Amino acid sequence: MVNCLWIIQDRSKEMMKDKTYFANSRGNRLCGILSNPSGKTTDPMIIMCHGFSTSKDGRTNTLLEERFNAHGISTFRFDFFGHGESEGLFEDVTISEAVDNVQRALRYLQNQGYSLFGLVGSSFGGIVSILAASESDKFDILALKSPVSDYMGLLIAQNHGINIDAWKDQGSIAVTGSDGQDLKLNYSFYKDAEKIRGYDAAKRINIPTLIVHGDKDETVPLEQSKISASLMPHCRLEIIEGADHIYSQPRHFEKMIGLLSQFIISHFK
Repeated sequence: MVNCLWIIQDRSKEMMKDKTYFANSRGNRLCGILSNPSGKTTDPMIIMCHGFSTSKDGRTNTLLEERFNAHGISTFRFDFFGHGESEGLFEDVTISEAVDNVQRALRYLQNQGYSLFGLVGSSFGGIVSILAASESDKFDILALKSPVSDYMGLLIAQNHGINIDAWKDQGSIAVTGSDGQDLKLNYSFYKDAEKIRGYDAAKRINIPTLIVHGDKDETVPLEQSKISASLMPHCRLEIIEGADHIYSQPRHFEKMIGLLSQFIISHFK
């Protein structure tokens, strides 16, 4: 895979970042940003999974990258299939495809010499991270921001006022992306989501886990995180009062970032 290197200024220090490409199981090229403040592969590596219709460059990922790097923790934020700079059509994305993307990112990083991993997932990236963590013993810690825990196909239909039978008959539906753009999503997403058992996966996660969720989340019910937290033996649920799904109030966003970053940093320090 081709790597592109550049230098950026970060608090008066030179920081090497690596835009790199790796392949999913079908050979599609996926794009990621690897940021390693020390250049050592013995440092912890945090894989970050973005939300539905967003990208690796979202403010949660980029700010967490900055905070982790400042404490000697490396990061890898990447675009899921059909998102950002990765290949594929958004309409063809599924949860199973995204889980494959995490597994391939993990394998790519292992081939680079990394061996100590954490996983962070937001919203759609949350259900993906739950499934990936339940299927691998390579992750030492898991942090989730407003995660979908199960029934994502139903959530999408409900949030967009879509009749599932109509979705099936039409083959696809129109959904609104994170930046307001109109997108198409195939019925294959719903069929795949119906096979996913997120709560069952949560029961298999035995690593330290933090879930942060707002009690005014209008997109993913807080109740989902309450259920998941009750199923994970080493999980802490932090509820931010008044926070919506995107933490639109600065004080809510900063609290969420602080909880996630301190949880990871404290674990590895």
